Amino acid sequence: GVGKFSFINSNRPADAEKPEFVKLLTEADALWFMGGDQEELSRLFVNPIHPTKFQLEVANLIRRGGVVGGSSAGCSFMSDVMIGGTLNGNDEEPAKPDLSRGIGLLANVVAEQHFDARRGRMERFSDVMRERVQITNLSPKIDPQRMIGIAVEEGTAMLIRRNRVRVVGRHRAHLVLRSSPHDTLVWHSLESGDSGIVTTRPDGSNHFAFEEWSAGQ
Repeated sequence: GVGKFSFINSNRPADAEKPEFVKLLTEADALWFMGGDQEELSRLFVNPIHPTKFQLEVANLIRRGGVVGGSSAGCSFMSDVMIGGTLNGNDEEPAKPDLSRGIGLLANVVAEQHFDARRGRMERFSDVMRERVQITNLSPKIDPQRMIGIAVEEGTAMLIRRNRVRVVGRHRAHLVLRSSPHDTLVWHSLESGDSGIVTTRPDGSNHFAFEEWSAGQ
């Protein structure tokens, strides 16, 4: 069912501001980011202060009903706060997640990929969800208390449409929210076929509830 397929390649950050480079995005119905290095994707396409033309056109693609996704590094790149890697620790300071800015399609969200296949992903992901200083320093607009964590296992995808999520594939995906009263993490593991909706409570915290998924929604 694909009428036309094109690659967008660049190794120059200046391309993200060129109308001729982003022209394909103005006509596209879908965009897929491949794996590799999410820090390199950020370096090429993201300006956290003044969004690039590339960022703006990707957001416009979604507004007109298009689909944007990614695998591996492309998955991490979807979020606002992005895990770039792990900083080396020492005897005095343990290793910490290296955080930067992704393309920002998912506001107040951090995404982790290869969750069941790479060593230390559980610990790194949990550390990010408990982090405050680094996140606030990245952007004062990001509220650490309202952060939503998404972790996806191998051969699995999490489909997101507004505040609804659905898991498809061979394994599980995980949705993690911060709980206000005791500043704890509320962990939801979703099997393939599970779906649910994220809502915001009056106190500003997020809540997840499972639901029946309908293709018509």
